[in-house]
Amino acid sequence: MDTTRFFDALAQLVLYPQPGYRQEVSSLLQIAWREQHPAAKHLTAYAREIDLLDVPELQERFIQAFEHNPKTALEVGWHVYGERYERGSLMVALRQSLAAVDIPENSELPDHLSHVLRLIPRADDELAVRLIEQYVLPTLAKVETALAPAESNNGNGQSSGLTNGVRENSPEAVMDRQAHIAGPVFIPLILVVQAACRELSVTLNSGVDA
Repeated sequence: MDTTRFFDALAQLVLYPQPGYRQEVSSLLQIAWREQHPAAKHLTAYAREIDLLDVPELQERFIQAFEHNPKTALEVGWHVYGERYERGSLMVALRQSLAAVDIPENSELPDHLSHVLRLIPRADDELAVRLIEQYVLPTLAKVETALAPAESNNGNGQSSGLTNGVRENSPEAVMDRQAHIAGPVFIPLILVVQAACRELSVTLNSGVDA
């Protein structure tokens, strides 16, 4: 498999959907099944989720899922460091690494998942493993949890902490509900990226340890 091509395609899928997005998913799905990639089953689920959504609907749900809620943001540095200065250092390092391998930056911050996914297959093995294990996988785990329907996060069917009407109407609670509504569409996408990164990490770790 052309790992660089595969990760470039993944990077495109975690950006704001544009016309042709479903075709990009379909093309990647064909590659995944042909190569018997572990992400294939999750890509199949994702293709099914978005099949009946036109581009404006998909864009609206993408915004609800990823653009308004810091719990579901796709910036890996945010999830690992929050507002600490280490995030700024990470973004500087990522910007330098992206430039070193001629990856142009898009409108997103340097620590956005789309940039990191493009960088991983072009980085040396040690850096690629560190990006996956220290940044990408922890971020995806948090995002997956935050996107899960409310009843999945709390056994009584209510979002955690929503104990009164004031709290239920707070900006944070509204953002959480929007993420929970849009979440089922995009959870398979998160699982796709997880599966791809885990497989690559195992492969690269074998080389690093050898």
